[in-house]
Amino acid sequence: MARKGAKGNTRRIRKPAQSLDERRKAEMDRRESEQKIRIILEGSPIPAFVIGTDHRIIYWNKALEELSGIKADDVIGTDKYWMAFYKEERPCMADLLVDKRLDELHDWYKDNYTKSKLIEEAYEATDFFPDLGNKGKWLRFTAAALKDSEGNLVGVIETLEDETERKLAQDALLESEQKLKSTLEGSSIPAFVIGEDHRILYWNRALEELSGTK
Repeated sequence: MARKGAKGNTRRIRKPAQSLDERRKAEMDRRESEQKIRIILEGSPIPAFVIGTDHRIIYWNKALEELSGIKADDVIGTDKYWMAFYKEERPCMADLLVDKRLDELHDWYKDNYTKSKLIEEAYEATDFFPDLGNKGKWLRFTAAALKDSEGNLVGVIETLEDETERKLAQDALLESEQKLKSTLEGSSIPAFVIGEDHRILYWNRALEELSGTK
């Protein structure tokens, strides 16, 4: 950096070497941190992506490639992550966290979202995505803010877990219980059902009439 002295002569002012060293170290720390994140995401079996504050994709791991059918090379550097989940462009949960538009969470996810109990500045939700797979998929997704050492927002990570099998099993159990309840209620044979804790689950009308107990 050049500056003129009192006599008009030019003096060159050098920045302290320590300042340059600190900047180099900060840059090295940043790259090392990014490399660690990349290694963790690539080795994770949980689908995940990371966007920067400009909404462009920084990471898109292999697990998400398999879930979405979209290769990382096709979306890194773009803001097209919505294409993996929706037919039309719309914000993902990560977008709302980047822009701090938390008041819009209910508009997009209704009562299906909650604030994470484990992670600060993170939200999670479960929803059905009809365009994933052959018959659609139930996904549980969590978006969490990423900050640097000074507390500045540098991006958001969003993870997605396939809950389809658990959801289908849960629905099948509810359907089975409903059928059992209907059968018992319509039966002329007095009957009751108890759970593993020995508490009564069902007590049909025929048994009410026989025992006099509602």
